Amino acid sequence: MATTLANIARMTTATTGTGTVTLGTAVSSFLTFAQAGVTDGQTVAYLIEDGNGTDREVGTGVYTSAGTTLSRTPTNSTNSNNAIDLSGSAQVAVTALVAQIANKTGDTMTGALNWATAVTIASGATVAIGAAASNYVIISGTASVTDFDTIAQGAMRLVRATGAFTLVYDGTKMILPGAANITAAAGDWFLAVSEGSGNWRVPFYQKLTGKSIVAPAFTDVTGTVNGATQLASAQLGSGVGFSATSYNEGTKSSGTFTPDPANGNIQNFVNGGAFTLAPPANPCTMILECPNSSAGAITTSGFSILSGDTYSSTGTKKHLFYITKTASYSQLYVVYVTGS
Repeated sequence: MATTLANIARMTTATTGTGTVTLGTAVSSFLTFAQAGVTDGQTVAYLIEDGNGTDREVGTGVYTSAGTTLSRTPTNSTNSNNAIDLSGSAQVAVTALVAQIANKTGDTMTGALNWATAVTIASGATVAIGAAASNYVIISGTASVTDFDTIAQGAMRLVRATGAFTLVYDGTKMILPGAANITAAAGDWFLAVSEGSGNWRVPFYQKLTGKSIVAPAFTDVTGTVNGATQLASAQLGSGVGFSATSYNEGTKSSGTFTPDPANGNIQNFVNGGAFTLAPPANPCTMILECPNSSAGAITTSGFSILSGDTYSSTGTKKHLFYITKTASYSQLYVVYVTGS
């Protein structure tokens, strides 16, 4: 349970025994709990010092303004960490317990560190996110933002946009991803980190759409798509394009052959007998190399358009089949290559 802190609150009590204490008046030069800001039902960490000068107790208790009482749940005491037996002349103060204080180095927090409610600020030339009473800031409006206010280096603000304002890039005071202006849209998020002296850096910017704020150039593209290796900048710029390994579909001699683009856009197979060629199931473009061996007639099924050379199953002739499949149509274009 969260405890309430209060400054210079110390009161007398005439309570005896180990139970709830009834608070009296403020000790000279101190405040009552109420005067120090403690309200009814709040939990405070307390220190009780008995009038005998030897018994002391710390713990947590619930303050009740009616009757002005404080319950007792001891944490440590001179009575083996149990409630001390009050003599009727004691003082009760608001304190802080060791468990409530985190060391700056090496400690682990055991609870959440919650931010204050988001603060909404209208966009404008200078937006004072540093002075905001929360680390969560909402920027509204459409006016361009050229800088943020001054705060110590290392301060961070998580910012959500609700308007279409522009963050104006500056290499010193407004350092943005891509080194260019960013036009925000409602629902965009970014993290702003102070570099001190009124200079800010935005290391992360997330569009609501999920799109990148900087479009990738060809020089950034590399990877494998359907068996084809996309090459990096030097090769793309020189016109080399991409390389691919032709997928071997084996020998087709019966049934229906439906090439699968998942195996690559360039494939090869041997015509070993009569079979039927059908278009791929999904939209794609493909090139199929087909040499004859014990060839049989190839029939087609399902193509919207048939064009190109006439296929011949005689001898060792070789053909290329160019296939285009869209959502509505499919085309087979045949090219005779070589053979007799």
